[in-house]
Amino acid sequence: MTSDQAEAARYTECPVQGQASVGPGALILARIRAGGDIELPSDRSALAQAAQAAAASDRRLGELEVGPNRTILVRGWLDDAAPNPNLHPSAPAPTLSPISNLVWAACLGAAWPEPESDPFPGHPFSRHSILTTCTDLGADRNTVVSALDTTLPGAGLVRWSGARGTLGPAAAALPLTTWAQLRRIHDRLPQPTDSDSASASDEQETGSLPALSVAGVRWLTAEGRAPASDFDTTVRMIVCALDMADGSVDRDDLPMLADPTIQSTVESTLAQSGRSLISLSAREWITGYPDPIAEALVCEGTGTLHPTQRAVLALVLIHTVAIPRSKNPRLDDRWTSKNGVQLDKIIANRAINRTAATNALRALRRAGFIASAQSGGYVPGPALSRLTAKQRNMLWEDMIVLGRPHGNMAQRIRDARNDVTGVNEGAGKSR
Repeated sequence: MTSDQAEAARYTECPVQGQASVGPGALILARIRAGGDIELPSDRSALAQAAQAAAASDRRLGELEVGPNRTILVRGWLDDAAPNPNLHPSAPAPTLSPISNLVWAACLGAAWPEPESDPFPGHPFSRHSILTTCTDLGADRNTVVSALDTTLPGAGLVRWSGARGTLGPAAAALPLTTWAQLRRIHDRLPQPTDSDSASASDEQETGSLPALSVAGVRWLTAEGRAPASDFDTTVRMIVCALDMADGSVDRDDLPMLADPTIQSTVESTLAQSGRSLISLSAREWITGYPDPIAEALVCEGTGTLHPTQRAVLALVLIHTVAIPRSKNPRLDDRWTSKNGVQLDKIIANRAINRTAATNALRALRRAGFIASAQSGGYVPGPALSRLTAKQRNMLWEDMIVLGRPHGNMAQRIRDARNDVTGVNEGAGKSR
């Protein structure tokens, strides 16, 4: 078996319904979206497909060495492209909070002391040094800790090994224009204020943190990057808006999608990137994973939640959506709610303690599965609006099985799913 065949076997070892319709390039881009970066695939033709699909939405793919004999694939913007925050005011692109921006600036200042030097990978820095620098500037300690431990690593901007950190893969993928702007304001970056940034214990931990390649990202080339017409420019603008929006985009922000030709082209462009266009009622647009892509990602465990996170999410959905809907069957099947559930009600389930629930809620909020309610507590987040009709139905079935696991309906659901699994396994063996 060749390396390319081995790679293909890895991607299809878990057969799912509709697997044949999953393009290898689309699956690569879906994995990157779900996980931030992935191990570099050996299938060069699949990489070429992914690079071409990424270029259709002003993105590019790059290879980044992160250790001996280990290379990852990252996604960045083309140097002459960037999201327009004014393009979709109904659902602006996610941004860092002021404190997270301060912490990120402090990490940059510590990792990149000379503006004329290459910013990436920069110098390792001490977690204690960043924490001290930010708190000395008046930032709340707990908020800084949250940014250091959750927000910035989750965004791929920094990575940690013990108490030592470096700039992360997402920093390497920033456009050259962004680094040029940062160079112009380099003197404003916070500088370490403590003298403990190079302690012996930290230096020992640095040895366990592989150095990133000084050469930075090797960007893959793709044909046809430049828009060929105004029509192509419009399609790219729409795909970019949908791709970057933190939630659903109001149709008034994207009136061009009312044109059937434009909508069809947008749907085709999204499909090549492992995404699908989803209509929420008659007022909003959003993107999600097509069913075959979602099944493949779940099958291989890419971007999935760990058991405690799933349990906490289930409790939030039971209290905010499932119970209210059981009292009013006329409600739609969307996983949305304005009625929040408090932490105390979540931890009333004694199998989950307060610390575990709090950590899970923080991770779920960062991933968009939950959000803070205006009235307090937690409600379903924008990520749940990205589910297709089939995925929404499966989630309702999961709630039925969870609520009454020994009931007749739960048994019928399990039987139906086992039948589908058996068909898929037979199809997988026949290929």
